[in-house]
Amino acid sequence: MQMSLVLSLLRCLPRRIIRGRLAAALVLAAALVTLAGCSALRLGYNNGAQLAWWWLDGYLDLPREPAA
Repeated sequence: MQMSLVLSLLRCLPRRIIRGRLAAALVLAAALVTLAGCSALRLGYNNGAQLAWWWLDGYLDLPREPAA
């Protein structure tokens, strides 16, 4: 009885390791996506005025120098 218990525990061990690594990989991927999203948001916020100017200039005939 004890030998079958040990063998069943040894067979389940790799599955637990795989599940643990998969969970760690998913957490890491979620953290990277979150950091990339925050970085893109900051990039858009810092350059939003210039990007809006270029976008509006395509639709309207705006002067070359924007008012500050």
